[in-house]
Amino acid sequence: MRSYKIIVPKPSEDAEGKVNFYEEGTIIAIADEKKDSEAAVMERFLDNGWAIEVKMEPAPEPKITPVKKESVSLDAKKPSPRKKTAKKTI
Repeated sequence: MRSYKIIVPKPSEDAEGKVNFYEEGTIIAIADEKKDSEAAVMERFLDNGWAIEVKMEPAPEPKITPVKKESVSLDAKKPSPRKKTAKKTI
């Protein structure tokens, strides 16, 4: 897959006559086996300096870690209530 980043915003017309506006910073990904009008448009953008080819790395697989369950005892000792302090008077 080839990816292109648009560095100069430009409109472009494809083979079917449809006009597309490519905004600055937009990344266009085209599969290698596809040789359609959009690939030709991106090649023209490259030749004119309006786009650059960028390498896109696939997102890493998320690591799944099992959660350890703690055993809860129903006979657990309850904490003692806090003692109230007397108000100090001056």
